[in-house]
Amino acid sequence: MEKADSPAPVSGQSSYELLIVGGGIMGLWAAVHAERRGIRTLVTDAGRLGEGASGGLLGALMPHMPDRWSEKKQFQFDALVSLEAEIAALEAETGLSAGYTRSGRVIPLPKPHLNKIALGHSRDAERHWRAGDRRFYWHVLDRPDVDGWIEASASESGFVHDTLAARVAPRSLIAVLVAFLRRAGHVRIGEHAGIADLDPDRGTAEINGETIAFGHCILAAGHQSFPLLQSLTAGLKQPLGQPVKG
Repeated sequence: MEKADSPAPVSGQSSYELLIVGGGIMGLWAAVHAERRGIRTLVTDAGRLGEGASGGLLGALMPHMPDRWSEKKQFQFDALVSLEAEIAALEAETGLSAGYTRSGRVIPLPKPHLNKIALGHSRDAERHWRAGDRRFYWHVLDRPDVDGWIEASASESGFVHDTLAARVAPRSLIAVLVAFLRRAGHVRIGEHAGIADLDPDRGTAEINGETIAFGHCILAAGHQSFPLLQSLTAGLKQPLGQPVKG
């Protein structure tokens, strides 16, 4: 979201190159990249950082499906592979663990036609799941290749062993991102700071009674993004959408 022009802020008004609305994993991750690029940034969250969907109790799986390959699929794949080194760098800088591991996953195939589909995905993975010298696989198996975990009887048509999927602990990742940003030189973080009167044309927003000027804005506020977007599109006859779980 860009503003149309860049008027000078009035005396006493805070000004940032980038305003990030939402302090979950997406907003904080964007702020990490802004810090590395030296972009003066404000991250603001209506509650506590990561208290929404990003603060889940369970591990988060990062899967990928090797079918219908496209530029978007390639982008997703490249991002998932590069994430390993990105998280390792953040862990080294903060001394904290994000709970990341490339665990892979086992997928039961309960019906015969799913085995045929999985074999097609296996060929797609063989062709596309490559990153330099690294390769990842979508193995189609008659039975799991790990003893004592899933019984072969759990699926009459075999199993898939995907070696690309990884897991992360969301709360631990939030802690790593926040620890990095607390020491950042270009990023300011504000909690319990709800946005009001967001005006991208003027490049201003009101946060806890203070007017902030910004050059660009990223909305990463989860379900709270919908009312903000709706207020900017009042002329539309239909609502933009509604939040859904997942």
